[in-house]
Formats: sequence, C-alpha cells, structure tokens
Amino acid sequence: MIRDLLKWVAPIALTMSVGTMAALAMNMPADRPGQGGDGFPAFERLPAPKSLNAPNPVPHLVEIAQTGTAPNSGSIVQLSLPRVSDYWVSVTRQAGGILVFDGYAPDQATRDSFAELADADVNFLKLGGGAPGHYRAGVELGLALLAQMSEGRFTLNSEGLSVTGMARDPAGYRAIETLLEDVPAEIALATMDIGAPEGMESADPVEAPEALPTPGATETVPTEEATAAPVEAEVPAPTPETAPAEAASTVESPAPAIDPAYHFSASRNAQGVITLAGQVPADATARYLASLAKAEHADLAVTPGAPDNFANNAQAGMRALLQLQDGRLQFDKGAWSLSGTAPGEAEKVAIEADLAAAGSWSLAIGVQVPVALCQARLAELSAHNAILFQSGNAVIADSANAELDLFAEALKLCPQSKIYVEGHTDSDGDDRLNLALSVARAEAVVDALIARGVDMTRLYAVGYGESQPVADNASAEGKRQNRRIVVTVDAPAD
Repeated sequence: MIRDLLKWVAPIALTMSVGTMAALAMNMPADRPGQGGDGFPAFERLPAPKSLNAPNPVPHLVEIAQTGTAPNSGSIVQLSLPRVSDYWVSVTRQAGGILVFDGYAPDQATRDSFAELADADVNFLKLGGGAPGHYRAGVELGLALLAQMSEGRFTLNSEGLSVTGMARDPAGYRAIETLLEDVPAEIALATMDIGAPEGMESADPVEAPEALPTPGATETVPTEEATAAPVEAEVPAPTPETAPAEAASTVESPAPAIDPAYHFSASRNAQGVITLAGQVPADATARYLASLAKAEHADLAVTPGAPDNFANNAQAGMRALLQLQDGRLQFDKGAWSLSGTAPGEAEKVAIEADLAAAGSWSLAIGVQVPVALCQARLAELSAHNAILFQSGNAVIADSANAELDLFAEALKLCPQSKIYVEGHTDSDGDDRLNLALSVARAEAVVDALIARGVDMTRLYAVGYGESQPVADNASAEGKRQNRRIVVTVDAPAD
C-alpha cells in the first residue's frame, strides 16, 4: 500500500491516495441502385430453399414492399432507420430447438416475421438500416440449414454467411450437403463447420467450398420444375457388402446418461466482467453463452451428460446474471442456482419471476443499498469521535477497536464506493508536524480497516492537519473536538 498520503488544504495542498482503479468492425458497401431508403432492397417472394424432408419447414419471411411518396404529396412520410455500419444478424439453435436471434433486422415487419417462427426468441434483435443485399436470401438459407441441425449457429454480414453446428441425424447431414450444392449466387460462404452425427463418424465435416460463389454473378433463372416441391434424392440400393454398415448408420444411438457431477458456472464481478467455466453439451452452446457474456469460452469443456433442459436454463440464467451488479450462476449436483446483487427491488422481483417460469432454481438475490444510506451511517459513526490515539503519535488506542468494527460493517453497505479516511488535529504545535501526524493517523485507520476485511483498493487516507477546525482551539473541549477521524464515501462512477 502506498503510504504517506497528504492533503494540504491551507497554504499548501497535497493529496496522495491509496488504491487502484480498475468493442467486429466491418465496412459496409454503399447502397446499391434499386435499394430502399434504408439501404434494404424491396422483397419479392423467392422459391423455398431445397431440403430433404425437413421436419420443421422454414416458412418464407413476410413479404415487404418498400413504398415511396412524392414530395409535397401530402402523404405520411416514414423516416428511414439509422444506418448501421457493422450490419450483422445471427441465429442460434439451442439443444431444445429454441432459435435465438441477435443483431439487426431491416424493419419491424421482418422482425415480426422472425418472431412468428416456432420457438423463436427475438429479444436481442434490433432494428437498423443498411442491410446487405443478400440479407433475406442469407437468412432463409441459414434457417434452412439450422432446421437440419440438433444445435448450431449462423452469422450473416457483409462478408457472407458463416455456419457452425451439428447435424441432427444422417438424413439431416445429407440434406445440408444438398442445400450447400445450390447456394444463391449473391451469398458468399465464409466459414462452414458442420459436424456429422453419431453413426456417421467417417463423414468429413461440411466445410465451405474452395471456390466461393461471387456475389452478383449470373444466376440461372429457376424453371417451374426447379421451383417445385423438393423431392428426396434417390439413394442407390446397398450392396450386400455395404448393407450392414449403412444399416447400422441409420440406427440412432441412445441418449447419453446424465452425469451427476456435471458442473457449469458463470461469475460476474463488480466491473461487469463475466468468467465462464465448467462443462457444456456442445460447442454451439459454449459459443452462444460466450456471445451473451461477451467472454471467452476456452475454459468450457464440451462434455456429454448434461440434462435435456441444460441449454434453456443456461440461457435464462445468463440473462438474469447480466441484470445483476455482481453475481454467480451455477449448475452443480443437478441443480441450478443464482446469487448476487440486483440494482433495485423491481429488478430483483423480475429476475425471480423469470427464473421461476424457467424451472426449479435456488435463488439468493439481494438488492443494492443506496449509497446515501452508507453515507449517513458513516457520518453517524464519525460524529462519535471514538477513534482515539496515544498522545502525540499515530498508535490507535485499544478502546477504539469496537468502533472500528462498526466502521468495517458499515462499509459493506456500499461495497463499490471509494472511501476517504480523513485525519484532523488541533492547533497545538507546528502546523507542518500536525499535517504529518494527521496523515499518519488516517493511514493507521486505513490499515485497521484492511485488517477487518475492507478492500484496500477502495481506501484513501487524507491528512488535513489543523486546517479544518470544527471548534475553537482556545479551549480544551474545542481541541478535543478538532482531534478527530472522519470517514466519507463517494458514489461509484457510472
């Protein structure tokens, strides 16, 4: 700890303190000719993406017609949304089938169409102008791919489409391969990392082709036959030699048993930094939780054995953790728990209601005490003037121990605030010596508070010497009142 902290408030002012104080960018192309006022092209119905017996067909997005009005026509004018330079959208399919949208939608109608999809969550999706020309086609392709996965995620931006995940079964894996054989010309495939399900271990992960489609390339106009309902591809009859192996690949493996020692945690500190640790059932889950927390997921291990509702509870818990000032989310011994400090009673009640709807949770959520309450308690204790010292030095008298305990307990009311311990003296003796003595006594109190568990980085010792009397130094009683320790608090910076 840095010592000898001085503050001269009379002729000389000097203050020294103890403690320490503790953002994907992409260039979007200019609007192309034919785009709407917000940079997003008018929608017209396109043929549905080809798929092989998808269990959850992907409905077309809502058709959107962009209209304009002539100047001085008297029509209602709808202002364009602010243009977003970093335009992107992502959709994550969780183990339970929930589709979580994040990023941007070009208008409310598009956002509403996403919300109408089964098990869709669009709470993180914002509105913004400047969507790339391939937005609609890219989202439809991404959703078609996710429909064939047990878990996965796609991200679409100006650079193209990136997809990661795990195929739901062998038929889904083959459907993904078929979809990627006929990608619309305007969509560039960036990253493709789609794993084969159990029973297809010999299959290589689906990756982006070496020759990426060039946006704007000539596209063959689909014929009536090409736009007809997709037909499942014919598979050659297996030969006697290959029949057993292929038949075995179609048998679904039993679900892994739940591991009673399965563990996951997410901790949020007072600075808002979240640390993830433990186990998750899939890499897509790890990436999604990391994106929510804006954290790294290197400490998460992809391990089987999670309960069926793990992803849903982890998502609900992470959203609740993000609303706390600090806290800890945990899955341990088959149970979920959340503890921490909410910024207010309303937030506490809302979090408890949300998690009650999600399932059985153990909750220990407190409410942040207003700094004013902490300030009032410290002022009350300082007025006691009960922290006494041996005459002429900075050794705290034994009689002050009980008062120091009360100060340490009061500081728990405002754990994020900076604390100033001020030392004052009477006017007897040399003023410079009195200033040094006031600093030494303030530092002695700081050391005593640290010994009682107060974070040293919050504490600042300040010496005022004889410069701020509260009584007349002409009397013994006045001098006694002037020899004092005052503890004050500053609210944490926003």
